[in-house]
Amino acid sequence: MNLLFRIFQKLINSSLNNLLKLRNTHLLIFDIIVFSITPLLALLLRLDGYFDKAHLPELGIATILFLAVKEPIPLIPAI
Repeated sequence: MNLLFRIFQKLINSSLNNLLKLRNTHLLIFDIIVFSITPLLALLLRLDGYFDKAHLPELGIATILFLAVKEPIPLIPAI
């Protein structure tokens, strides 16, 4: 049991150390990837998995608008 606890503690410590090494650019890249996929997932959920190529132009516009609105918010300095 003590060995299992030490292994678990070592795993948690290494994970936290790696998490603390993340920079804002890593988080920005992660946000851009997640927010680029979100409109597609929302459309797939809305259409129950049926996806037609006719939706691609609107999906591209929605993705660009979503990124344009969502990403600059952390860049605005707090007053």
